[in-house]
Amino acid sequence: MAKLYIMSVLKIFVLLFFSICAVFPNWYSDWSFRKAITNNLAIGGDLTNFPLLVVISNDADLNSYASNNGYDILFTLSNGQNKLDHEIEYYSAGTLIAWVKIPYFSASVQSSNNLFMYFDKNKSGNQQNISGVWSGHQAVFHLSSLNDSTAIANVLASTGPSYSSGGLINDNYQFANSGKLACAALNNLNFPQTAGTISLWAKGDFASQDETVGVFDKRDNNRSHYYMRCYTATTVQLCFQTNAAYAHSASRGFLNNEWNYFVITYSTTQITHYSNNGYFISTAALATPNQPSNQYFDIGNAFTGYIDEVRLSSIVRSSNWILNEYSNQITPTACRKIGSVETFPGVIFSSITPASTPCVVGDNTVLTLDARVLTNTITSVYITWGDGSSSSYSPNMVNISAENFSYVFNTCSNFTVTAVVSASNGYVATNSTTIFTLPYRFFNPQHMIFFNDSKGCLVKWDILSSANIMHFNLYRGNDL
Repeated sequence: MAKLYIMSVLKIFVLLFFSICAVFPNWYSDWSFRKAITNNLAIGGDLTNFPLLVVISNDADLNSYASNNGYDILFTLSNGQNKLDHEIEYYSAGTLIAWVKIPYFSASVQSSNNLFMYFDKNKSGNQQNISGVWSGHQAVFHLSSLNDSTAIANVLASTGPSYSSGGLINDNYQFANSGKLACAALNNLNFPQTAGTISLWAKGDFASQDETVGVFDKRDNNRSHYYMRCYTATTVQLCFQTNAAYAHSASRGFLNNEWNYFVITYSTTQITHYSNNGYFISTAALATPNQPSNQYFDIGNAFTGYIDEVRLSSIVRSSNWILNEYSNQITPTACRKIGSVETFPGVIFSSITPASTPCVVGDNTVLTLDARVLTNTITSVYITWGDGSSSSYSPNMVNISAENFSYVFNTCSNFTVTAVVSASNGYVATNSTTIFTLPYRFFNPQHMIFFNDSKGCLVKWDILSSANIMHFNLYRGNDL
């Protein structure tokens, strides 16, 4: 029985790390596939940080090469490399509904509006940055669920309305003349006080509903608040109400039983109303500076119909911002063109991995290289072992991930092993890993026991005499 006292638990390990050192220019990392998206120019002027709706239906390439949940999908600027914030509202079998934040949505520079969409089901992790898309908003309810997409993460409560498929953009909520959707966390002082924008889409038989029906909040002459309500057989009313008096109201026509876009922007001194196609605008100065102090964030109060895409922002959105929202959301597929699939022309080189650890001086160290190409072949692999030696191979294969590359280290140290993989089209990828080698491996240890002793941690084991071991060195990390 061999015995040895050590002051802490034995730790023998191999530390691995890697970095991809060469990627194809103008391509995001080594994602396998991408498509160009050419978006229309902005209407009426340039916009910054605009959340653009991208809808793609039944795309065979997405269905074949993207993951089932779409988490591998990402978007970049037209340079192919600068990743953009995006949110996926829906993805299944090649159909995508996504919101992409465009840093500079231009009315004149086409390249500023063009994107690349990348996808590769072999990639791990979720590429979305949902809250990043909706900075500047206090709430964004797509109404595919009751959840808010902003970082604030509000949640709506339903007292009647029910989930319904087939909304304007994706799914939505149906209202049946009773109840509402509400968010108490956005009531009163939590509602943007001095400036903001309220917007939503609504569809219903407005003509048959009276003025007691609220689309957003409802009329109440005992408090100061904004609301949208059904009004007459031909109009809806968008209003700011102070105690016992209208500060300002505007009646707007609607498209009955079709989707209408209703928007209010406000400051303490001015209110602006938009409806339907975004062009119907009225602006009025408030005679006395006012702000909402008893606001309720209620949606569809006793309304009959459907409501979708409800947003609340602390920014007064411009008229062309609202017009571009309308145009982009009412017919999203008319706002862009999708290019053909492009395949990554370089080498996809993900990792270098020892077949077993720990690695030992004098033993055969076997490495696998997770490297492949989608076009052409891998013609050359050049490995430097970190001790002054190198090896060359000519696999002439598409995928070398199942191949073994062996080497015998003769000293105990840590070695940076670097591999350069070259393809027949001239593209190259480099990867590396650091390996610690141990001085000796004893074979067939049996009955190894660790337990506390008055002198520290006692380690006991049995080993076959044929191993011919004269003494033992135990390492904790690199320390003897």
